[in-house]
Amino acid sequence: MTLELVMDRPLAKVIEFLLENPVMDYSKTDLAEETGISRSTLYRKWDVLEELSILEKSRKYQNTQLYKLDTDSQIVNELGRLKKRIEEEGGARKREKMEAAA
Repeated sequence: MTLELVMDRPLAKVIEFLLENPVMDYSKTDLAEETGISRSTLYRKWDVLEELSILEKSRKYQNTQLYKLDTDSQIVNELGRLKKRIEEEGGARKREKMEAAA
């Protein structure tokens, strides 16, 4: 997890999962299961995900609403860049430590 460094863990887990799986759509139950957070925690964070346009309704499957990452959202794009930058910085620090130890 990288976004956990800058936001609360449940929200970071959902956002990172969606960033890593941008073309698929998921039910709320799927998102809770895939990210390992409880449904009640997901429901508490849901308003934030919608208000910030992190996700969007994609389609209905039987009686279940499915959602996917809102790839047109400027916030989603910024979070994707932030995630990449954190990963790059973490990788650079690991390389520096390995070189120093050698």
